[in-house]
Amino acid sequence: MTDALDLKLRNDLEEIPRLAETIEEFFDGHDLPPTLAFNFNLALDELLTNVISYAFEPGTEHEIAVRVTLDGDRLVTAVIEDDGPAFDPFNDARPPVLEGGVDDRPIGGLGIHFVKSMMDDVRYERRGDHNHVFLIKRATG
Repeated sequence: MTDALDLKLRNDLEEIPRLAETIEEFFDGHDLPPTLAFNFNLALDELLTNVISYAFEPGTEHEIAVRVTLDGDRLVTAVIEDDGPAFDPFNDARPPVLEGGVDDRPIGGLGIHFVKSMMDDVRYERRGDHNHVFLIKRATG
């Protein structure tokens, strides 16, 4: 048995709180741990902020689809789909600099590093003219 949440977002940063609220409701409704909802919301916030901020020409309207599924084995998968230029955040983003003080490090890469560390698996696929970013984590507890 699989249960799913489908949400369509505009390419507007003001959509992220609506997504976060919807994710929390979905996770609560399926008796999933609050820390799992927090991890998914943090990862989705990071990835969507990057898509909205960098993937589209300013002033253009685009739709971003987010689908979250929970299968019978309590495996949670989130997929972000957008029609921006091909970009694999897990391989194309600048690698993070983890050494040194915060003020001494260049901007970029740290958010993707955190996303990878919070999930059991992440991957990217280009299907036709759409990016698909997958976040996968087993629900425990």
